[in-house]
Amino acid sequence: MSDDLSEKRQEQEEPKKEQENNSPDKNGEDSLPDKEIFNPDEFKPILDKLPEGERRKLQIALSVKRSWTAPFPPPDILKGYNDAVPNGADRILKMAENQSEHRMNLENNVINRELNQSGKGQNYGLIIALSFLAGSIFLIYTGHEISGAVLATIDLVALVSVFVFGKWQQKKDLGKKDKT
Repeated sequence: MSDDLSEKRQEQEEPKKEQENNSPDKNGEDSLPDKEIFNPDEFKPILDKLPEGERRKLQIALSVKRSWTAPFPPPDILKGYNDAVPNGADRILKMAENQSEHRMNLENNVINRELNQSGKGQNYGLIIALSFLAGSIFLIYTGHEISGAVLATIDLVALVSVFVFGKWQQKKDLGKKDKT
């Protein structure tokens, strides 16, 4: 019984060594093998012969976890979905495509609305600034030179302040983006 188990382990260690030698570079590329290292079903007859406590320990030791960060699983996993559900792989790929398209549409809508809002804000700011400037010119024309000059100065200082603050905020936001 333990001879069967040790033979299986030895058979499985050889492909592991070969795949370790042939693994991709260490720059974050997927280092998982294209094929399964072992088939868990091969161990079922051996596990059935073991006492319950030993069987549980061995089952835990044989657990394998695969993960990926791509929008869809690797090809060997997709083939498994095709076996489980008709056109399962195609459905997963279609779902990823739909999600990607949906996300791009949302991002485009947000960008367009932000540009529209920014343009409206600039137009309203121009109208307010020109109104203050017209008011200061009217005051100066009607003989209230000091009041007109003060109003024009306030208008000019407000415009410069908004411009300077806007540039400062842009630099601050760009600094945050660079850090992420």
